[in-house]
Amino acid sequence: MQLKNILKLSLLAAVPAVIAKDCNKENIDSPDCQADVLIVTTKNKQEDEGFKSVIGTLEKFSVPTNQYTIDESGTTDEEIRQVIYKDQAKKLGRYKAIVFPNGRISYNTADGTWASALSDDQWAIFEEYTASTNNRIVYLNEYPSNNTGTLLYNDQFRNFQVKQPIVVPEDSAIAEELNSNNLNTLDTWHFPAKIDPNYNLLAFESVEPLLYFQATQDVPELPEDTVAAVSCKKNDGSQFAAFFLSFGQWSKTSASLNVYWLTWALNTDISKISDKHLSTKEAIEKASDAQKSSKLIMAFLLSSLSAIVLALF
Repeated sequence: MQLKNILKLSLLAAVPAVIAKDCNKENIDSPDCQADVLIVTTKNKQEDEGFKSVIGTLEKFSVPTNQYTIDESGTTDEEIRQVIYKDQAKKLGRYKAIVFPNGRISYNTADGTWASALSDDQWAIFEEYTASTNNRIVYLNEYPSNNTGTLLYNDQFRNFQVKQPIVVPEDSAIAEELNSNNLNTLDTWHFPAKIDPNYNLLAFESVEPLLYFQATQDVPELPEDTVAAVSCKKNDGSQFAAFFLSFGQWSKTSASLNVYWLTWALNTDISKISDKHLSTKEAIEKASDAQKSSKLIMAFLLSSLSAIVLALF
Protein backbone atom coordinates (compact mmCIF):
# COMPACT_ATOMS: atom_id res chain seq x y z
CA MET A 1 0.00 0.00 0.00
CA GLN A 2 1.35 3.44 -0.87
CA LEU A 3 2.49 5.71 1.96
CA LYS A 4 -0.11 8.33 0.92
CA ASN A 5 -2.94 5.83 1.41
CA ILE A 6 -1.49 4.64 4.74
CA LEU A 7 -1.40 8.19 6.01
CA LYS A 8 -4.99 8.84 4.91
CA LEU A 9 -6.13 5.65 6.63
CA SER A 10 -4.28 6.72 9.77
CA LEU A 11 -5.98 10.12 9.73
CA LEU A 12 -9.42 8.56 9.28
CA ALA A 13 -8.93 6.41 12.35
CA ALA A 14 -7.29 9.17 14.38
CA VAL A 15 -10.05 11.79 13.95
CA PRO A 16 -12.72 11.23 16.64
CA ALA A 17 -16.22 10.51 15.35
CA VAL A 18 -18.64 13.42 15.30
CA ILE A 19 -21.74 12.34 17.22
CA ALA A 20 -25.00 14.01 16.19
CA LYS A 21 -26.61 15.93 19.05
CA ASP A 22 -30.32 16.02 19.87
CA CYS A 23 -31.22 19.71 19.74
CA ASN A 24 -34.45 21.58 20.39
CA LYS A 25 -35.48 25.10 21.38
CA GLU A 26 -34.18 24.55 24.92
CA ASN A 27 -30.56 23.88 23.98
CA ILE A 28 -30.22 25.01 20.35
CA ASP A 29 -27.97 27.97 21.22
CA SER A 30 -25.50 25.92 23.25
CA PRO A 31 -21.96 25.34 21.85
CA ASP A 32 -22.76 21.62 21.57
CA CYS A 33 -25.44 22.33 18.97
CA GLN A 34 -23.29 24.06 16.35
CA ALA A 35 -23.53 22.03 13.13
CA ASP A 36 -23.75 22.19 9.34
CA VAL A 37 -26.42 19.52 8.81
CA LEU A 38 -29.75 18.93 10.59
CA ILE A 39 -31.49 15.55 10.54
CA VAL A 40 -35.23 15.88 11.21
CA THR A 41 -36.59 12.54 12.31
CA THR A 42 -39.26 10.63 14.20
CA LYS A 43 -38.93 9.31 17.75
CA ASN A 44 -38.62 5.81 16.24
CA LYS A 45 -35.27 6.72 14.70
CA GLN A 46 -33.32 3.90 16.33
CA GLU A 47 -35.49 1.42 14.41
CA ASP A 48 -35.44 3.53 11.23
CA GLU A 49 -32.97 2.14 8.69
CA GLY A 50 -32.99 5.43 6.80
CA PHE A 51 -31.91 7.36 9.88
CA LYS A 52 -29.22 4.81 10.72
CA SER A 53 -27.88 4.98 7.16
CA VAL A 54 -27.73 8.79 7.16
CA ILE A 55 -26.23 9.13 10.64
CA GLY A 56 -23.70 6.40 9.86
CA THR A 57 -22.41 8.26 6.79
CA LEU A 58 -22.29 11.67 8.47
CA GLU A 59 -20.46 10.32 11.49
CA LYS A 60 -18.08 8.28 9.32
CA PHE A 61 -16.95 11.41 7.53
CA SER A 62 -17.12 13.63 10.64
CA VAL A 63 -19.69 16.07 9.28
CA PRO A 64 -20.98 18.26 12.16
CA THR A 65 -24.62 17.23 12.59
CA ASN A 66 -27.65 17.86 14.81
CA GLN A 67 -30.83 15.83 15.25
CA TYR A 68 -34.29 17.29 15.72
CA THR A 69 -36.79 14.66 16.88
CA ILE A 70 -40.52 15.19 16.37
CA ASP A 71 -42.96 12.79 18.04
CA GLU A 72 -46.43 11.89 16.79
CA SER A 73 -48.07 14.74 18.70
CA GLY A 74 -46.17 17.20 16.52
CA THR A 75 -44.41 20.41 17.46
CA THR A 76 -45.00 24.16 17.39
CA ASP A 77 -44.25 26.67 14.66
CA GLU A 78 -42.16 28.60 17.17
CA GLU A 79 -39.93 25.64 17.96
CA ILE A 80 -39.33 24.83 14.29
CA ARG A 81 -38.24 28.41 13.64
CA GLN A 82 -35.99 28.46 16.70
CA VAL A 83 -34.33 25.21 15.70
CA ILE A 84 -33.59 26.15 12.07
CA TYR A 85 -32.95 29.90 12.23
CA LYS A 86 -30.19 31.82 14.00
CA ASP A 87 -32.00 35.05 13.22
CA GLN A 88 -35.19 34.84 11.19
CA ALA A 89 -35.53 38.61 10.78
CA LYS A 90 -32.11 38.71 9.12
CA LYS A 91 -32.75 35.41 7.26
CA LEU A 92 -29.77 33.74 8.92
CA GLY A 93 -30.12 29.97 8.96
CA ARG A 94 -28.30 27.56 11.26
CA TYR A 95 -27.81 24.81 8.70
CA LYS A 96 -26.36 24.43 5.23
CA ALA A 97 -28.51 21.33 4.70
CA ILE A 98 -31.59 19.75 6.29
CA VAL A 99 -32.43 16.09 5.62
CA PHE A 100 -35.57 14.06 6.34
CA PRO A 101 -34.56 10.35 6.32
CA ASN A 102 -38.13 9.01 6.32
CA GLY A 103 -39.76 11.46 3.95
CA ARG A 104 -42.50 13.33 5.76
CA ILE A 105 -42.13 12.56 9.50
CA SER A 106 -44.86 9.95 9.22
CA TYR A 107 -46.44 7.85 11.95
CA ASN A 108 -48.84 4.92 11.72
CA THR A 109 -52.16 6.16 13.11
CA ALA A 110 -54.82 4.22 15.05
CA ASP A 111 -56.84 3.53 11.89
CA GLY A 112 -53.81 1.97 10.18
CA THR A 113 -52.97 4.88 7.88
CA TRP A 114 -49.76 6.89 7.79
CA ALA A 115 -49.88 10.61 8.54
CA SER A 116 -47.31 13.36 8.96
CA ALA A 117 -46.74 14.83 12.42
CA LEU A 118 -46.29 18.23 10.75
CA SER A 119 -49.09 20.38 9.36
CA ASP A 120 -49.06 21.87 5.85
CA ASP A 121 -48.24 25.26 7.37
CA GLN A 122 -45.27 23.75 9.18
CA TRP A 123 -43.93 22.17 6.02
CA ALA A 124 -44.22 25.63 4.50
CA ILE A 125 -41.87 26.93 7.22
CA PHE A 126 -39.16 24.56 6.01
CA GLU A 127 -39.69 25.59 2.37
CA GLU A 128 -39.61 29.23 3.44
CA TYR A 129 -36.26 28.49 5.11
CA THR A 130 -34.69 27.31 1.85
CA ALA A 131 -36.10 30.28 -0.04
CA SER A 132 -34.88 32.86 2.48
CA THR A 133 -31.44 31.38 3.24
CA ASN A 134 -30.58 29.73 -0.09
CA ASN A 135 -29.82 26.52 1.82
CA ARG A 136 -31.30 23.21 0.73
CA ILE A 137 -33.51 20.37 1.98
CA VAL A 138 -33.41 16.65 1.10
CA TYR A 139 -36.26 14.14 1.47
CA LEU A 140 -35.33 10.44 1.45
CA ASN A 141 -37.82 7.57 1.12
CA GLU A 142 -40.18 10.00 -0.62
CA TYR A 143 -43.24 9.01 -2.69
CA PRO A 144 -43.90 10.74 -6.04
CA SER A 145 -46.54 13.45 -5.60
CA ASN A 146 -47.49 17.08 -6.16
CA ASN A 147 -45.01 17.93 -3.39
CA THR A 148 -42.18 17.23 -5.83
CA GLY A 149 -43.85 17.80 -9.22
CA THR A 150 -43.79 14.08 -9.95
CA LEU A 151 -46.06 11.10 -10.62
CA LEU A 152 -45.73 7.33 -10.40
CA TYR A 153 -44.47 6.13 -13.77
CA ASN A 154 -47.03 3.33 -13.92
CA ASP A 155 -50.08 3.48 -11.63
CA GLN A 156 -50.62 -0.27 -12.05
CA PHE A 157 -47.08 -1.27 -11.14
CA ARG A 158 -46.78 -2.29 -7.50
CA ASN A 159 -43.65 -4.46 -7.36
CA PHE A 160 -41.73 -1.81 -5.45
CA GLN A 161 -38.99 -4.24 -4.37
CA VAL A 162 -37.91 -5.56 -7.76
CA LYS A 163 -34.17 -5.18 -8.36
CA GLN A 164 -33.20 -2.39 -10.78
CA PRO A 165 -29.88 -0.68 -11.51
CA ILE A 166 -29.60 2.96 -10.43
CA VAL A 167 -27.69 5.41 -12.61
CA VAL A 168 -26.59 9.01 -12.17
CA PRO A 169 -26.96 11.36 -15.18
CA GLU A 170 -23.70 11.79 -17.07
CA ASP A 171 -23.72 15.56 -16.62
CA SER A 172 -23.13 15.12 -12.86
CA ALA A 173 -19.57 15.93 -11.80
CA ILE A 174 -19.37 12.68 -9.82
CA ALA A 175 -21.34 10.42 -12.19
CA GLU A 176 -18.35 8.29 -13.11
CA GLU A 177 -17.45 7.54 -9.49
CA LEU A 178 -21.04 6.77 -8.46
CA ASN A 179 -21.94 4.69 -11.51
CA SER A 180 -18.80 2.57 -11.07
CA ASN A 181 -20.22 1.44 -7.71
CA ASN A 182 -22.97 -0.62 -9.40
CA LEU A 183 -25.81 1.07 -7.54
CA ASN A 184 -29.07 -0.90 -7.41
CA THR A 185 -32.35 -1.34 -5.54
CA LEU A 186 -31.64 -4.78 -4.09
CA ASP A 187 -33.84 -5.34 -1.00
CA THR A 188 -35.02 -1.72 -0.88
CA TRP A 189 -38.41 -0.19 -1.50
CA HIS A 190 -38.43 2.18 -4.45
CA PHE A 191 -41.02 4.08 -6.45
CA PRO A 192 -40.30 4.55 -10.19
CA ALA A 193 -41.48 8.03 -11.11
CA LYS A 194 -41.82 10.50 -13.95
CA ILE A 195 -41.84 14.27 -13.93
CA ASP A 196 -45.32 15.77 -14.10
CA PRO A 197 -45.53 17.61 -17.45
CA ASN A 198 -47.67 20.22 -15.71
CA TYR A 199 -45.25 20.85 -12.85
CA ASN A 200 -45.20 24.56 -13.69
CA LEU A 201 -48.87 24.70 -12.65
CA LEU A 202 -47.81 23.46 -9.20
CA ALA A 203 -45.63 26.53 -8.51
CA PHE A 204 -42.40 24.87 -9.66
CA GLU A 205 -39.84 26.76 -11.68
CA SER A 206 -37.97 23.54 -12.48
CA VAL A 207 -37.97 19.81 -11.70
CA GLU A 208 -34.84 17.97 -12.86
CA PRO A 209 -33.79 14.29 -12.56
CA LEU A 210 -30.93 13.51 -10.18
CA LEU A 211 -31.10 9.71 -10.55
CA TYR A 212 -32.72 7.08 -12.76
CA PHE A 213 -33.96 3.54 -12.20
CA GLN A 214 -32.61 1.78 -15.26
CA ALA A 215 -35.00 -0.24 -17.43
CA THR A 216 -34.36 -4.01 -17.58
CA GLN A 217 -35.95 -6.89 -19.48
CA ASP A 218 -37.08 -8.35 -16.16
CA VAL A 219 -39.53 -5.47 -15.62
CA PRO A 220 -41.65 -5.09 -18.78
CA GLU A 221 -44.03 -2.71 -16.97
CA LEU A 222 -41.18 -0.16 -16.96
CA PRO A 223 -39.94 -0.16 -20.58
CA GLU A 224 -37.70 2.89 -20.18
CA ASP A 225 -35.56 4.50 -17.51
CA THR A 226 -37.68 6.03 -14.76
CA VAL A 227 -36.92 8.85 -12.35
CA ALA A 228 -35.37 7.84 -9.01
CA ALA A 229 -34.67 11.31 -7.58
CA VAL A 230 -35.30 14.91 -8.52
CA SER A 231 -34.07 18.38 -7.65
CA CYS A 232 -36.85 20.93 -7.39
CA LYS A 233 -36.89 24.70 -7.43
CA LYS A 234 -40.14 26.53 -6.73
CA ASN A 235 -41.19 29.96 -7.90
CA ASP A 236 -40.54 31.34 -4.41
CA GLY A 237 -36.88 30.26 -4.61
CA SER A 238 -37.07 27.22 -2.31
CA GLN A 239 -34.85 24.31 -3.35
CA PHE A 240 -35.07 20.69 -2.31
CA ALA A 241 -34.34 17.18 -3.55
CA ALA A 242 -36.43 14.02 -3.21
CA PHE A 243 -35.20 10.42 -3.48
CA PHE A 244 -37.88 7.86 -4.33
CA LEU A 245 -36.30 4.92 -2.53
CA SER A 246 -35.64 3.75 1.00
CA PHE A 247 -32.19 3.81 2.57
CA GLY A 248 -30.59 1.17 4.82
CA GLN A 249 -27.54 1.07 7.06
CA TRP A 250 -26.48 -2.24 5.54
CA SER A 251 -26.65 -0.99 1.93
CA LYS A 252 -23.57 0.10 -0.02
CA THR A 253 -25.90 1.82 -2.48
CA SER A 254 -27.39 3.88 0.36
CA ALA A 255 -23.91 4.80 1.60
CA SER A 256 -22.92 6.07 -1.85
CA LEU A 257 -26.19 7.95 -2.34
CA ASN A 258 -25.76 9.62 1.05
CA VAL A 259 -22.59 11.20 -0.32
CA TYR A 260 -24.49 12.20 -3.47
CA TRP A 261 -27.39 13.98 -1.75
CA LEU A 262 -25.03 15.61 0.75
CA THR A 263 -22.92 17.03 -2.09
CA TRP A 264 -26.06 18.31 -3.80
CA ALA A 265 -27.42 19.84 -0.61
CA LEU A 266 -24.15 21.55 0.30
CA ASN A 267 -23.53 22.63 -3.29
CA THR A 268 -19.83 22.20 -2.58
CA ASP A 269 -17.23 19.53 -1.95
CA ILE A 270 -17.64 17.55 1.28
CA SER A 271 -14.07 18.43 2.26
CA LYS A 272 -15.31 21.96 3.02
CA ILE A 273 -17.22 20.76 6.10
CA SER A 274 -15.81 17.32 6.94
CA ASP A 275 -13.38 17.26 9.85
CA LYS A 276 -11.59 14.45 8.00
CA HIS A 277 -11.06 16.70 4.95
CA LEU A 278 -11.92 13.98 2.44
CA SER A 279 -12.99 15.14 -1.00
CA THR A 280 -16.38 14.07 -2.34
CA LYS A 281 -14.73 11.58 -4.69
CA GLU A 282 -12.70 10.09 -1.85
CA ALA A 283 -15.85 9.88 0.28
CA ILE A 284 -17.65 7.96 -2.49
CA GLU A 285 -14.76 5.52 -2.62
CA LYS A 286 -14.90 5.02 1.15
CA ALA A 287 -18.70 4.77 1.13
CA SER A 288 -18.64 1.98 -1.44
CA ASP A 289 -16.59 -0.03 1.03
CA ALA A 290 -19.26 0.26 3.73
CA GLN A 291 -18.69 -3.20 5.18
CA LYS A 292 -15.16 -2.56 6.47
CA SER A 293 -15.01 -2.32 10.23
CA SER A 294 -13.06 0.18 12.28
CA LYS A 295 -11.54 -2.77 14.15
CA LEU A 296 -9.86 -3.97 10.96
CA ILE A 297 -8.55 -0.47 10.30
CA MET A 298 -7.16 -0.22 13.83
CA ALA A 299 -5.60 -3.67 13.56
CA PHE A 300 -3.92 -2.60 10.33
CA LEU A 301 -2.62 0.59 11.94
CA LEU A 302 -1.27 -1.28 14.96
CA SER A 303 0.48 -3.82 12.77
CA SER A 304 1.96 -1.03 10.64
CA LEU A 305 3.15 0.78 13.77
CA SER A 306 4.74 -2.42 15.07
CA ALA A 307 6.59 -2.88 11.79
CA ILE A 308 7.89 0.70 11.95
CA VAL A 309 9.06 0.25 15.56
CA LEU A 310 10.81 -3.01 14.71
CA ALA A 311 12.49 -1.39 11.73
CA LEU A 312 13.74 1.51 13.86
CA PHE A 313 14.94 -0.51 16.82
